[in-house]
Amino acid sequence: MFIDDLLFPKRCASCDAWGSYLCDLCKQELRYFDFSLCPICDRPTNDGKTHDVCRSPLGLDGFIPIVQYREPASDLMKKIKYARVCDAAREAYSMFSLHWPDFAPSFDALIPVPMHPKKLRVRGFNQAELFAHHLGRLNRTPVLTDALVKIRETASQASLKVDDRKQNLQQGFVCLHKKDVQKKKIGLVDDVATTRTTLSLACEVLKKAGAKEVWGVVLAHSF
Repeated sequence: MFIDDLLFPKRCASCDAWGSYLCDLCKQELRYFDFSLCPICDRPTNDGKTHDVCRSPLGLDGFIPIVQYREPASDLMKKIKYARVCDAAREAYSMFSLHWPDFAPSFDALIPVPMHPKKLRVRGFNQAELFAHHLGRLNRTPVLTDALVKIRETASQASLKVDDRKQNLQQGFVCLHKKDVQKKKIGLVDDVATTRTTLSLACEVLKKAGAKEVWGVVLAHSF
């Protein structure tokens, strides 16, 4: 590790200071969710659960965001996602470990939001899968990396207007192993949620495959 730090010195994703991918000063600027939100209307709710009035048979049953998607968290996420700095994800792991909410249910399995194979080959890793494996170790929960796959390459959601995002992702996800999700409470893990379109469409596929409950679990949410 010492040799790696000498050869590949770390710099803060937000202020460019040397030493780590998120320096101590920038960590103080992070804004964590000390309240829970409904995944449908984005308003406060009890214990992360979807409001009864917002609930639908194929919709998300709950939502667990950890930190607000604003600087410096957004800078760190971009460092991981677009600069392809896989090691920077270690900074994110501590956020999950230290701020995992007490209301979080006991999941039967965690499923990372998948990437299309072509995009995965280009990037080299799926950040949602990295987070899912960390949460799996943290909570002793199995991670299913091949239950949900993405079969259609789509444009980056960040590049699209809100109205175009659902159409962009429509029919992009498929559940390959329905027996793995049937009658189970699933934590659907992603890195960032803005409009929650990706989570909602992936949830719909899992619910149709027989999942009992599906919660969105994300490191950062644009609140």
